[in-house]
Amino acid sequence: MNQILVCYDSISFEEEFSDKFYTYEGDFSELINSEAFICWNWPGSGVPWSTWENIGDSNIEFLNRRVSYAYKDIDGREWVLIIDRPDFWICLSDPLNPDIPAFRPAPDPAVWGSEFTPYTGTEQLVLPLMAILVVSLTAVTMILIKVFYKQGGKKNA
Repeated sequence: MNQILVCYDSISFEEEFSDKFYTYEGDFSELINSEAFICWNWPGSGVPWSTWENIGDSNIEFLNRRVSYAYKDIDGREWVLIIDRPDFWICLSDPLNPDIPAFRPAPDPAVWGSEFTPYTGTEQLVLPLMAILVVSLTAVTMILIKVFYKQGGKKNA
């Protein structure tokens, strides 16, 4: 488990900024006159994921059915999350700009902060050690019972 790397992704962005999300009330009028828009993994990632071309009424309807959240970045650009396979974000304020600067780039992958301790091999010693302790305690108890039983029996006789 201590070998797993965690990579920042759209789910990480959603977990970090979900308190700033709101319901999108628009109709995608920003995209109606656009010949295309750029899809992003998350707002501010700095790397466009793909481009969606040939926007028409059917695609606008698709977006209306799939929109989940909206988000305004630090520069006031409005973004919407589209639930699809995979999910993607659209910058409604600047839908054709592939050069939106990275204000939330993915940090370098980090080792997963697991609550599990690394395997050291000492775990194999626990069971035999516990068995030895139980057998020892049982043997000492039996010896003490015999000693006290014999002493108690002689006094009464």
